[in-house]
Amino acid sequence: MSDWEVLPVVGSADFGSFRAVQVDDSGFIFGGAKEGAAGNAPRVIDMITPEGVSQADALNYDADTLASLPFTSL
Repeated sequence: MSDWEVLPVVGSADFGSFRAVQVDDSGFIFGGAKEGAAGNAPRVIDMITPEGVSQADALNYDADTLASLPFTSL
């Protein structure tokens, strides 16, 4: 099993997918997305990253680029 990898993330379920993250929060919406880039905000609230990769780096995105979530070896 040493070659297995996982992507351990926490999000919020919304009818079969993860709930979106917007700039401002509301009743069932997480806030904190970057202004002008909310459409690319990862739907991840927390995650475990591999050694040497910070959450900030893994979840980094902008209006033109999606986050690149790294898998973690078991």
